Amino acid sequence: MTRIFRRGQAVADLVALLHPVDGPLAVAMFGVGGVSATRLRDWFEGMARDPFGLDPFDGITALPARILREGGTEGGPALPVFAMNLAASLAAGRDEVGLADLWPTVSGEVALQPRPVRAALFNGMREAVAGLGPAHPSISEAECLSRSRAEVCAALCALARAAGPEERRAVAMADYGNGWEQHLSRLNDVIDARACVIAEQDGGWFPLETVQLKSHCPGEPGHVPALAVLLVTSIHNGDQFGDIAFRWGCQAAEWRALPEVERRALMDGVRHVYESLPDWEPDAGLDTASVIDAPEPA
Repeated sequence: MTRIFRRGQAVADLVALLHPVDGPLAVAMFGVGGVSATRLRDWFEGMARDPFGLDPFDGITALPARILREGGTEGGPALPVFAMNLAASLAAGRDEVGLADLWPTVSGEVALQPRPVRAALFNGMREAVAGLGPAHPSISEAECLSRSRAEVCAALCALARAAGPEERRAVAMADYGNGWEQHLSRLNDVIDARACVIAEQDGGWFPLETVQLKSHCPGEPGHVPALAVLLVTSIHNGDQFGDIAFRWGCQAAEWRALPEVERRALMDGVRHVYESLPDWEPDAGLDTASVIDAPEPA
């Protein structure tokens, strides 16, 4: 597996933590470890714009490695400096700073962070272990989750249950109207009585066929409810059929353009798939438009 998307997502989440305006780990812009505020901004802006378009350990952007080489984390807060190093290592595809040695110096502070901050750091370390090979104990799924499964699925179920009769009928009719009455009956059962999960023992065809078809149609009536049902189902089955990996690869821009409540629930859903499945890799390449939005503070 290439892990290109996963590496890019981990870098984007770490850079979001360091955002100078609202990042929870924002580095003071008056300078850290003898590095000027201007050069810190250059590093941040370059990484935020295109984390794979520069080498963060080269020339003017060699900030993370220099900060540690010139005095460890003295002169600057340890956790933001570590986050910079982790992001730079993942972006460059090499570990110049000894992440495994640095981790024990910040792990206690990481454990005290709000859940989304903690998850971004653990997901970054999980990706470093997979791609860069620093010695480190295994990282549990629970440490990598920004939101609990129950919380994420509740918001998605609310989207599905908000679908009125016409939207539900639109989903049921998605297979050229074939068997639409049975599809509609089973869809109502799933949405109203089964926590929005299409169970495997149902044989899947009703209503899975029409849910899958309608989830391919951004902007059409029933698209968001169908996508919500498919996301909840994929969260429960580990996206074993690649439904979300495929759709995220080709629909990311459409999801991002949805109204806030819908966008947030879907973003949290696809983020949960990414965070809970350590080998999940959509066909999204290095396109920064396909990066999952950072979770909102709890």
